[in-house]
Amino acid sequence: MTSVSMAGENMSYKLVYTASFHTSLENLIRQWADYEISDATIERYVQKIFFAISSLKIFSNRYHDVSELYDLETPARRIIIGSRYAIFYRVFPNQETILVGKIFNFKQGNIEF
Repeated sequence: MTSVSMAGENMSYKLVYTASFHTSLENLIRQWADYEISDATIERYVQKIFFAISSLKIFSNRYHDVSELYDLETPARRIIIGSRYAIFYRVFPNQETILVGKIFNFKQGNIEF
């Protein structure tokens, strides 16, 4: 029987959250509260965000490389959250680290990471 190893499999990457990630998440939570979305619904959504991010510890290349799509010089990947939001991240295999960037609304133009 042949075993196939996927990139990032059997490795546990360290997650590093940027300040812009924390700020964007806080702003998003405030925005949802302003829309009168229930605390329970907000909590479930935030849990889904962190679940998707934590899966990167094992499957670092789980989501699509979008460097060309957004004309980024440094490779970056995108996690799509629902139909409106995206989180960009970068994988640094030599340091076994994943840098988690800001949460963007798809309606925002000028995406930088």
